[in-house]
Amino acid sequence: MSCIKACLGVMLSCVSVFIDRKCDQEFWINLCFCLFMCPVGILHHFAINDVDLLTNLLCLMCPPFAVYLMKRDCASVVINVILCILCFFPGIIHAYYIALSEKAKVA
Repeated sequence: MSCIKACLGVMLSCVSVFIDRKCDQEFWINLCFCLFMCPVGILHHFAINDVDLLTNLLCLMCPPFAVYLMKRDCASVVINVILCILCFFPGIIHAYYIALSEKAKVA
């Protein structure tokens, strides 16, 4: 489930917020963010899903470093670097997937 949430959160964050929250205030805020500044909409979506601000920014700006800080696993970092080299968005999705799965382990 966190993989789908990570994909939707990066590609269509306003749709993901709508699925989670329906038409409440958070959806309309996220829709405005997505229309004017897409990265801010992505940050807002994952802030709603309890990803802290530093992790959120690192996942968006430097996904391999965020993966390293969360997992401390060389294989995950290598996978993320390869995804970032292929195209930056799969690396971002992978970083958010790890952030959501690590959050689920703690909860």
